[in-house]
Amino acid sequence: MIWSFLACFAETDKQAVPTEKAQRPDIVLVVVDTLRFDRLEIFGNSRTSLPTADRLAKEGLWFSRAYAQSGWTLPSFVSMWTGTYPHQHRVGRNPKDDKEFGSLPESTTTLAESLQEVGYATGAVINNTFLAPAFGLAQGFDDYLYQGADNTDLRSAEQTSKDALTWLEKQKKPSFMVVHYMEPHMHLDPKPAFRGVFAPKMEKPPVPIPFMTEHAFKMTQKDRTPVQMDYIFGLYDEEVWAVELGLRNLIDGIKKRGTWENTVFIITSDHGEEFWDHGKFEHGHSLMGILTHIPLIVYGPSFKGKGKVRTLVEHVDLYQGILSLAGAKSPEDTMGEDLFSLLQAEDAERWSISENTLYGGPQVSIMSPRHRLVL
Repeated sequence: MIWSFLACFAETDKQAVPTEKAQRPDIVLVVVDTLRFDRLEIFGNSRTSLPTADRLAKEGLWFSRAYAQSGWTLPSFVSMWTGTYPHQHRVGRNPKDDKEFGSLPESTTTLAESLQEVGYATGAVINNTFLAPAFGLAQGFDDYLYQGADNTDLRSAEQTSKDALTWLEKQKKPSFMVVHYMEPHMHLDPKPAFRGVFAPKMEKPPVPIPFMTEHAFKMTQKDRTPVQMDYIFGLYDEEVWAVELGLRNLIDGIKKRGTWENTVFIITSDHGEEFWDHGKFEHGHSLMGILTHIPLIVYGPSFKGKGKVRTLVEHVDLYQGILSLAGAKSPEDTMGEDLFSLLQAEDAERWSISENTLYGGPQVSIMSPRHRLVL
């Protein structure tokens, strides 16, 4: 019954499709794994570790109340790529068996497939093991450049950008490229080139390096000092800084290619990261705002100078917005509203739904403009 109730608020009119004569932009969707929204200057942080994203937000537009459909990677990405909520696509952890995960059926029309249908080349550079092709997420991509990662061995942001640019250089028609950066995901072990940028180099650091899940678990059992917390955030920010440099290289490469002025460049995250904000650490264990509240920044020829948008939005709206940019039709039974039709809808009574946890019992979070309910 609750889903029928929520659907009344979540279902909206789909976007209008541009005419065939309209010039279709290249679309680059950057997803920074495990990026906390509050590490950006636009959210009040004086020590931003992703200044390129902050600059694009100020020059383009950004949504101050954007939410992911889950607090961990797999169901969040699937919602972003199918325009459906986790209880609809059911690609996440089985709440009755924590070792069983769903996969996307071939009958589902993905975002990439919809863009292929209107003539887009589709590519993705993907680095999280929970985004392996076995989960069905490669559907619709001409090239799904997947490289599995664990918490200590991953494709760097620098290499991720190189691989994305190599793919883009080969394209002769409008392109949709997903670029996934992995560094902020625990463990926190910044490369030597980034050490000392935010966390001061010490002979005896206040926390172990690499800072791993086992260390965080031990710290959960006792009080944490301000020095320790500041150092942990410093390590985290240094991991984000690696993404910053990769992001710069990606944008520079697109500019050298001569397509920047016809590119819609989107930056978001699949979820945040908790450092004991609510008594726990990492992610996947709850649906609190520190995990579901995500950055959402858009830069492109039609969005310059739009600034801050306070409307409550979610990733299924981003899905509909990308379809609209490409001139693709919205499949039946998808949710959300064209993101870009909401720029002047700050007084709209919009809701957001987040679901599915990787650990513990099943949860759902329901956001309204004024309240949050977590069940």
